Amino acid sequence: MIVNPKFLIKMVLTGMKKNIRTLIPFLASSSLMIMVFYIMDSIIRGGIRGDDGKLLFYGADFIALFLSIGKGIVLLFSVVFIMYANKFLMLSRKKEMGLYGILGMSKKNIAVILFTETVINALIAIGTALLVGTFLNKLMLLFMYKLVEQPPTNGMLFSFNSLLFTNIFYGIIFLICFIYNIITINFGKPTDLLKSESLGEKEPKIKYLSLIVGTISLVIGYVQALSAGNVFTAISVLFSSILFVSIGTYFLFIAGSIFILKVLKNNKKFYYSTRNFISVSNLMFRMKHNAVGLASICILSTAVIILITCSASLMLLGNYNINKMCPYDVDITLNIDDNYNKDECLRIVDESCKELGLDSKELYYEQVRRKMLVPSENGYEDIRERGTTDFLKALDTYVFTAEEYKCLTGEDVELDTDQILILGGSAEEYAKGKVIILGNEYDIKGSLDKKKIEHIYQAEMALFPKLVLVVSEEAGKRFDQEDMGTHFATVAFDLEKGFSKDNVNALEWAVEAKGLGDVSFRNKAEFRAGFIAIYGAILFVGVFLSGVFLIATVMIIYYKQMSEGFEDRRRFTILRNVGLTETEAKKTIKSQVMIMFFLPVGASIIHAIVASSLIRQFLSSILVVDTLTFGLSIAVSCIVFFLVYTFVYLMTSKQYYETVYGRSEAA
Repeated sequence: MIVNPKFLIKMVLTGMKKNIRTLIPFLASSSLMIMVFYIMDSIIRGGIRGDDGKLLFYGADFIALFLSIGKGIVLLFSVVFIMYANKFLMLSRKKEMGLYGILGMSKKNIAVILFTETVINALIAIGTALLVGTFLNKLMLLFMYKLVEQPPTNGMLFSFNSLLFTNIFYGIIFLICFIYNIITINFGKPTDLLKSESLGEKEPKIKYLSLIVGTISLVIGYVQALSAGNVFTAISVLFSSILFVSIGTYFLFIAGSIFILKVLKNNKKFYYSTRNFISVSNLMFRMKHNAVGLASICILSTAVIILITCSASLMLLGNYNINKMCPYDVDITLNIDDNYNKDECLRIVDESCKELGLDSKELYYEQVRRKMLVPSENGYEDIRERGTTDFLKALDTYVFTAEEYKCLTGEDVELDTDQILILGGSAEEYAKGKVIILGNEYDIKGSLDKKKIEHIYQAEMALFPKLVLVVSEEAGKRFDQEDMGTHFATVAFDLEKGFSKDNVNALEWAVEAKGLGDVSFRNKAEFRAGFIAIYGAILFVGVFLSGVFLIATVMIIYYKQMSEGFEDRRRFTILRNVGLTETEAKKTIKSQVMIMFFLPVGASIIHAIVASSLIRQFLSSILVVDTLTFGLSIAVSCIVFFLVYTFVYLMTSKQYYETVYGRSEAA
């Protein structure tokens, strides 16, 4: 049958208008995700680089790195979401496609309709995203520059390469959606498609393999998250824990929910009452169709909570971290050798400051040995001497002599050659009162006061737990002979006036010129710039990803409300026909919907709480993480997300109840 092209166009527009309630959210959410990708890609290509391709400010390379990671996540996630939403649209249109076939349209004509619709959808989604994104690019760039405390660039940000790449990639995604739609229609007979909504179905069976796999996966993921004892372990198990929890969530939503409902059904006292009979039976079929979607909502909700928590921690702990990691305006570090003289070092630094007119104050001096040790059956060994380098057990070890410790803390301690003061180590060593380090046995005379060496124990991007030792002068020489890592001195101080990058550079040259040797300088201004660049980039990407995941969560909830509405409209009629009053039928359906849509957010909050220890350990590799602040951040994030989730549920419920009852009802 040959169909007039004008008629086909009319059919396309009529079909799009008929499905406007599901089509508009699809186009809006797709546009937002495409826009986010386009903005991030534009900033990477042109927002942080000049016309010559060079980075515009210190730390911009970190921003490019984190934006690239975030862009990749958005790219992958938007592919999954667009295809998921497209699949839902086709499920709701099977009956319509079947009707076209019954009326005599060939599959070729239906393919033309679907292709035309796909092209229109792609043009609207991609076109809107690029148009709005081009105007919002500058605003987002200003927001990012504000976060990293850099002066903004002039002019409107535009990247032709970003425009071209976004068009090509998302055009391919919509093409894949069209191919899927064609395959769906070609494998279905018109009569089957027409009756697809009214076909009966069998009661779901328990998938025991899925139940076992899901339970084991979730337990493994939880155990990994809760047992991460240090930062390095947390980093090593982070992604595997996320993978196991995700697998466990999907399998348990699919199989675990059916298992629990089957158990309730087998309980005759519980099951054979009017309300429970209807609720359990209906929930069983609801979970059969919606388990994957609910599990997706749970995973996305967990991601949003964790991202909000991390972003909040970054915002609240920014200045705290800067002051902890770099407490002084100037920090000078130099290696100690046989010719080193402490008094000469301090004299050179003082003279250099006076020559440049820089007034130093609050002088801090530290002299310490540092090495990586690994606990073993024979005490603590050099990590380089182990057959296999066991980084999971490595200890960042600091060794002071009694004199160096007195210079640092003012505390005078007396130690024999075989005596030691320690902070860290195992309970067994404290109980025995002895410890073996590099083959030499020491009596533990006492433990160190953590407060007196707080600067050593602070987590300055620490991947490893720390061990601090105070030994006698003779033992200190022994450590030097055994190549006890690096032996260095640190001189740090604040400047009352004249603090600038140029002055600090001049001070470095002056100190080196006076023969102090090869020194390492760090000033607070440059450190702050680098810190803000790194964490501002992480925060910027975190805000974007939180928004993307939240949009996806909202859209999945909306589509599920729509699909549930079409199904419950038939259930509502059936319940009234079997004798339930309209009030009872509404109450039964509402209770089921509440369980369905609040189950994922409850599970996501549990996931986030379990993951909090792992996330805190992970953040400790890049931040000094205050326990109270982090705890409040995750608590507030859970509460805020629950309130947002509830608000979204109430808003989408209006559409749901209008579909079910023919008018809007309160949830």
